[in-house]
Amino acid sequence: MLDVALVGLGSWGRTLVDAVQADGRPTQDELRVITVVPRVASDAVRDYAARQRLRVATLEEALADPAIGGVLLATPHSLHGAQILAAARAGKHVFCEKPVTLTRAELDAGIAACERAGVVLAAGFNRRFLPAAQALRDAARGGALGRVLHLEANASSPSGFAFVAQSWRASERESPAGAMGTIGIHMIDQFVWMNGPIAAVACQATRRALEVPVADTTSMLLRFRDGSTGSLVTMAATARCWQLRVLGSRGWAQLRDLARVETSMVDGAPATREYPAAPIERLELEAFARACRGAAPYPVPLEDVANGVSAWEAIARSAAAGGTWQDVA
Repeated sequence: MLDVALVGLGSWGRTLVDAVQADGRPTQDELRVITVVPRVASDAVRDYAARQRLRVATLEEALADPAIGGVLLATPHSLHGAQILAAARAGKHVFCEKPVTLTRAELDAGIAACERAGVVLAAGFNRRFLPAAQALRDAARGGALGRVLHLEANASSPSGFAFVAQSWRASERESPAGAMGTIGIHMIDQFVWMNGPIAAVACQATRRALEVPVADTTSMLLRFRDGSTGSLVTMAATARCWQLRVLGSRGWAQLRDLARVETSMVDGAPATREYPAAPIERLELEAFARACRGAAPYPVPLEDVANGVSAWEAIARSAAAGGTWQDVA
């Protein structure tokens, strides 16, 4: 079993811990969190750490601990690059929440450092582990929809209403192009997974409802390397919406929410199929642990992660430039 340290104990950090253990006891056979590195060691942190039997430590202490084989990074985006480098220097495997870095240069440096150290770098794109998303990808990649023409998606939520001035997400540096850093980046990864690399983007981002100085309404057009096109809307100030549609020359298929795939074919009747729920955070962490022991590659290739980071960087450039087309590195 891989023993790891969690860096960052916000709500998502607790989600990761709770996905693999209860009251300190692992609920699966691959991975156990034994140490937590909080940003602030509050009473709430200490109470949670006691319940999950976690040692509270600094990052330096965690990286120096020979019992720890890897780290889970659930920290602000701008900290990921330096933390990946520090973990690699210490010989620790790294699981990093999305977006892995804010820039392609930081990501390339992190990949190179992990390769030199012989450790795994894994990106936390949990939506890839949804059975319904895998079924949609099979339809897109397997030819059932004919030649893929266009992908369209909406990933929105009311999450921005919870931001206050002190929230790290309520910062243009951490949240360029608004909700891209919370849920829009998931759709960029789904696009790359389902249809290959993104080549160019054009984005507009505006603030219509939020009090904090980040965009709440972001929309973009995309061109893929194979010549197909895409469109994506991501918002931080409306009711939850999650849908992704792949349109091909024979018909279309759509992932609605997290468990339903709807299809409509040129020569057939519409159909809907419901898929089972899946413990996607547990599954991604188990996959990380298997990759660390060499049992199987982590199922999110770093070239996909790199294209996604480059696309997000280009999206932020386009939004700042008033919506001009930007090439993706």
